[in-house]
Amino acid sequence: IPNLMNYGEVLRATGNCSKAKEVYENAIVIHELNFKEGQKAGQLEKCRSEIQELTVMIEEGKNDRFKLPRSTSDADINTIPHVDVEATGTPIIVVTDIGRDTD
Repeated sequence: IPNLMNYGEVLRATGNCSKAKEVYENAIVIHELNFKEGQKAGQLEKCRSEIQELTVMIEEGKNDRFKLPRSTSDADINTIPHVDVEATGTPIIVVTDIGRDTD
């Protein structure tokens, strides 16, 4: 369930509210199948509140905020900023495995 909640947060942050809502709904179903009433209640409440917020966002049209522009006049909204590849400093490469539990 925590992994689903994290996935839902990522989907919401990237603007995919509909999919995020589905993920939170799946988390609730799994929670209800695996836990007794009162167990891990914080997780369940977090999922329910996220679903409520996402429902409002979807109804207000704030879903899929990273869509491609419909016309050329909208294109300037989604432009990628210039990156100075000649900047000074030491370049680094970060490699991580977010799916691995290191406990």
